[in-house]
Amino acid sequence: MAGLLANHARVFKWMPCPARVPVGTPGHCHETAYWLAKDHGFIYCEGLLVSSSHTMAHAWNCSRDGLVVDSTLRSETEPRLSYYGIPFKTEYIVKHHRKVGYYGLMDGHPTLGDAIGPYVDPPSLWLHPLPHGEESI
Repeated sequence: MAGLLANHARVFKWMPCPARVPVGTPGHCHETAYWLAKDHGFIYCEGLLVSSSHTMAHAWNCSRDGLVVDSTLRSETEPRLSYYGIPFKTEYIVKHHRKVGYYGLMDGHPTLGDAIGPYVDPPSLWLHPLPHGEESI
């Protein structure tokens, strides 16, 4: 994951999750972000969620203007969290899921590891054009 993030990651700006967005199930961030991208038009993002005490792999969505839409970690007030990750094209995540039956792209497939997906495919296939408001790392 480190190589992909080093070459393609962005800093995403947090916002409260809009009330119209379905509530995701904690612990199922990849699946929740997949369905929000596929069925609701948000951009699927995957990378790291960083707080003052820990860093964890995470998936979320962003709006077309690059603001975080995190349905599994909803908050009414701005958390002390930073989102660093990669926006993926919806058609790519759908094709990937149909092919391997797995939602995550960057954590490595449970049996295939990093031998599939964005680790082997060129960025032109999967990297979503940058939404407005994002910053490069």
